[in-house]
Formats: sequence, C-alpha cells, structure tokens
Amino acid sequence: MPQLLFTDVNFRIVHASPSSPPLLAARVELGPNRKRGRGENNEMGKAKKKKFSVARELDCLEERLTVCKDSLENVDFRLRKEELSPEGRKSLEEEKLILLEQICKYEKELVRLRKENRKNMLLSVALLALLVFLYFCWGLE
Repeated sequence: MPQLLFTDVNFRIVHASPSSPPLLAARVELGPNRKRGRGENNEMGKAKKKKFSVARELDCLEERLTVCKDSLENVDFRLRKEELSPEGRKSLEEEKLILLEQICKYEKELVRLRKENRKNMLLSVALLALLVFLYFCWGLE
C-alpha cells in the first residue's frame, strides 16, 4: 500500500445533482517538501515551521484530532445509514481511509509531544531543585 504523505485535509460538500444527497469531498494537500506517492525530499527550498510551546502544540493537535474523529464518525454514519451510489460509496470509503491515516499521524505526533513535554517538565523540576539547594547552601553560611 503506498504511503500517503500530506499536511492537511480540507473538506467541502459536493452536490452531484439536485436529487442526490450531498457528498463530503476531501482535498489532500501535500507538504512543501513532498513528491506525490514517494515521499522523497524535494531539493527546492525548505518551509520554515513556526515553533510554539509544546503545550500549545499539544492543544492544537488534540483539537485537530477531535475534528478528524468527528468527521470520521460522520462518514461512518453515512456509510451505514444512507443509500449511496457506487461512486458515492467509493468516495466516502476513500475519505474514511484518509481520515484514518490522518488520525494515526496525529496520535503518533501526540505521543511524541507528550514525551517532549514530560522531558521539559522534569528538566524544569531539576533546575528548581538545584536553585533551592543553592539558595539554602549559601543562605546557611
């Protein structure tokens, strides 16, 4: 199975005809350094990633994960309950696959960010303990 490398998924409602139910169409945007299908780095310029605090990145990522899970739930509901044309069903199944991969990617990133957050917290506590130790050592002289 080819590996999909994307940075964002945008959704829009598409009406095939006035009598058909609206379909939710997904548009996948490839990252700036990605080639379609292979995932090799492009030698063109590299995009700069804004650095936020780990806590802010965690919050944003959890919010995006929640949105993806809600969208996946809606797609699953439509696949189970609605009478769809073969094209509509195929479109929803592709959208479901994209959402599942996006959720997997977000969950892996959350694990990484939580580990980094734990490391930062332990470093902060160690520095605080060192400062308290130095304060009491010099304060007792």
